[in-house]
Amino acid sequence: MVAGAHRLQAYTELKQEEGSTYDSIPVRVIGEGNALQVELSENFFRNDLTVIEKAEHLDRYIRSTSTDTVSVKIDELAKQSSSTDRTLYRYKKIGAGINTKTKTMIKQLDNGLANSTRQLLYLATECSSAEANNNGKIVSEQEQVIALIKANPELKVQDAHKQLKGEEKPVKEKMASVRVPSTVKSDLETLAKEKEIPEKEFTQAFLEAALVAYKNGKLVL
Repeated sequence: MVAGAHRLQAYTELKQEEGSTYDSIPVRVIGEGNALQVELSENFFRNDLTVIEKAEHLDRYIRSTSTDTVSVKIDELAKQSSSTDRTLYRYKKIGAGINTKTKTMIKQLDNGLANSTRQLLYLATECSSAEANNNGKIVSEQEQVIALIKANPELKVQDAHKQLKGEEKPVKEKMASVRVPSTVKSDLETLAKEKEIPEKEFTQAFLEAALVAYKNGKLVL
């Protein structure tokens, strides 16, 4: 069976109920090539998948056949889901831009990186996925960045990349603790969901941008 395990289980349980009228359910027999596309498409919409896992599924889905263009496939998925084309293209860059070893390392971390579109996109586009000799060990720049984060889970991908390149980590300005009104917090949560960015990460970026705007005279309180 390619797709429909939960539906089959529901049918099985309903059929066992007293007075059940469920005698059969329709199925569709498909070829091996289409089976892979259906399976990947079905898995892509699971709510329990992380961003890195969705990116993997999307990358495999796009590679599963050469008959359709990338834009056509992404458009198909966008119509079937609540994701926008822009979000899916980001997933595509992540899926195609991060090598397999690095993806495995990311899944083993427990710091939320697997679900951070912003950091994963940076890793896919700014860090090399090609393997290179690093002190006698063949690893990619991406793997080295994740190794730094594994040693220090508080590090962001951007900062780990700077450390790897020997660049000094920028000193963040300390921000005074403020109490955010519930209405403002609700608006920030809504915006974070629309942008598909983790709430804490979005709020931090939003406050930093507001601080810069205030210092530049573009935000008046």
